[in-house]
Amino acid sequence: MKCWAKALGGCSSVQSREHFISKGLWSEPIVTVAGFDWLNGETREINLQSLTGKILCSAHNNLLSPLDQEASKLFKVLDDIAALSAVREKLKYRRIWNVVHYDVSSALIERWIAKTVIGTLCVAAKGDIWRVTGSAILEPPRAVVEAVFGVAPFSDHMGVYVTASVGMKGNYQERVNIAPVRLDTQLAGGLLEFRICRWLMWLCDGNPRQYNLQTPDGRLFGPGKNELIRQGDFNFNNHGVISQRLHFR
Repeated sequence: MKCWAKALGGCSSVQSREHFISKGLWSEPIVTVAGFDWLNGETREINLQSLTGKILCSAHNNLLSPLDQEASKLFKVLDDIAALSAVREKLKYRRIWNVVHYDVSSALIERWIAKTVIGTLCVAAKGDIWRVTGSAILEPPRAVVEAVFGVAPFSDHMGVYVTASVGMKGNYQERVNIAPVRLDTQLAGGLLEFRICRWLMWLCDGNPRQYNLQTPDGRLFGPGKNELIRQGDFNFNNHGVISQRLHFR
């Protein structure tokens, strides 16, 4: 039995094949994947049902269903934002419009980001160890596991940070990119790009703002560079004024 949540106890005797990236995000049954060792540098199309790993028992996997549902909701909201933004951007000048508001759960999305980063790293970074505990990848720090399952909040500086800046252009494609964040070769967290949203999930002691970090697209964060910020509302502008607002409640 492989279960990265075993520190909580209560594992079932049934091994789950976990969709480490929620299957409810995608509108098509075939997805394009890259970056995993088993691809040997190739990019390949695979059936969504194959995008799984033996990393959770069935009991703990089932407990995380509400996180997947909220992530799917956010994916759909971003679809709606993109569609309305495209319509309003085509207008030759700004007309009178209502600012459209959308709400998602900040707590559930934060837990989903952590769950997705951990799950993907358990599949793609099997030889890594966690910086906080020095344990193997399938044994995340207990405090992190408790936070993912809602037993306790993320402690101190752990949790999600936005790696975006005002005026940045977003990518609305059905796409999720995940990259590990390492300090001295040990895992400290992960970077997750979710359509237009870009986050750092910090799963390490200490303040991430004191370190120099680079995102896959080359943006730098750290002292004297871009600043990591905690989760907040996202504003979407058309013709220089707010058109839509996404609230993380």
